[in-house]
Amino acid sequence: MKLLRENNNPHTKNAGKYKPYVDDQGEESLEWLFENNASIVKYVLLFDTDAIQSFEDLKHDLGGDALNTRISLPNFAFEQLRQNGHLTDDEYCKATYQMAVEEGWMAYHAKEFAKISPVECDRFP
Repeated sequence: MKLLRENNNPHTKNAGKYKPYVDDQGEESLEWLFENNASIVKYVLLFDTDAIQSFEDLKHDLGGDALNTRISLPNFAFEQLRQNGHLTDDEYCKATYQMAVEEGWMAYHAKEFAKISPVECDRFP
């Protein structure tokens, strides 16, 4: 997670301030950005699986550049770090678990992480 928080990390861009636990915190502005500038949106990482499906539907409706956008749960970012040798499998599992716990996801959605996880993480229920 430290790598993702670095100010000069070339792999991340922050488009604004995030306020957790606010309904539709970023989905509306992200939807507008996606509809109007799909070519600059490479990844959409959301905790809300319903929002993920909505963006997948929107992506297919828009077609063109939008089809190149990857829409996934946030642990996709950890997977990219793991694949590029910045995280071990164990670090990937710990980071994903920590993020899920901090966001209040473990009680309800751990299986979502587990089913898309590229490695077996024994901490997932």
